[in-house]
Amino acid sequence: MTRTILLMICLAVLSGSMVSPAAAQTGGGELTGVVRDQAGAAVPGAAITVTETRTNRQRIIVTSDDGVYTAASLAPGEYRVDVELPGFKSVRREGIRLATGEKARIDVDLSIGNLSEQITVVADAPIVRTETASLGTVVEHEQVVQLPLNGRLFIMLAAIAPGRITRG
Repeated sequence: MTRTILLMICLAVLSGSMVSPAAAQTGGGELTGVVRDQAGAAVPGAAITVTETRTNRQRIIVTSDDGVYTAASLAPGEYRVDVELPGFKSVRREGIRLATGEKARIDVDLSIGNLSEQITVVADAPIVRTETASLGTVVEHEQVVQLPLNGRLFIMLAAIAPGRITRG
């Protein structure tokens, strides 16, 4: 009886150690970039404030010694990035749309200025993805509602993705 229990415990321990974790899907997006000065040198210690415009939820990151910053696991939505460092003009980038699994690169060039000056740049994130070689698109709710989908099959939404090639 004790041999059976001991054998069962050994099998349970061995089977638990052989299980490999499953790869998880990416649940959020990521903003990354480099902060440089007018001469092109990296700017360490700059405060990067990433704000989701819908909820005003903020995340503050400080650039590394190489001027690099990364804000990972961001919920899909529209964001604003504020860059501040004493002795430099503040820079604001608005209208950055981030989709699930997307990595957007927002590089910032700071110029020397007074603490009271601020530059606001309103632009969308670049269309070309330089961080990954993956392709993807987000189908907005309005597009789904207006499409004449037969039976509302989700796979038919792939037909409206840009760059899709239909083979017949």
